[in-house]
Amino acid sequence: MSVSTHVLDVSRGMPAQGVPVAVMVVRGTGSGGKAGVASWITDADGRAGPHTGIAEGAVCELVFDLRSYFSRAGVVRAFFDVVTIRFRVPEPRARCHVPLLVTPWSYTTYRGS
Repeated sequence: MSVSTHVLDVSRGMPAQGVPVAVMVVRGTGSGGKAGVASWITDADGRAGPHTGIAEGAVCELVFDLRSYFSRAGVVRAFFDVVTIRFRVPEPRARCHVPLLVTPWSYTTYRGS
């Protein structure tokens, strides 16, 4: 299974270059903890990944550091500092591409192709 992402800054109409992204696998339920399996910085197209080798049924999180991105862009009062997207890997050979569309005040996501 592979995980990848891309981030688009819809308030500026461009890819969000330089966003730190962490890939985590959630261990168990409750206080099982998390393990970091990859970290990226989005490229000039706002893309990052892929990371492979995550098991079917695993619960993953993509953690986006938007504070640093919007700070570099000159946005003083962005509402979101960090966005965490949690999802479950659906099948063994799944390709999980998870785009993030952001503004300083909102975000949306979906399972991409």
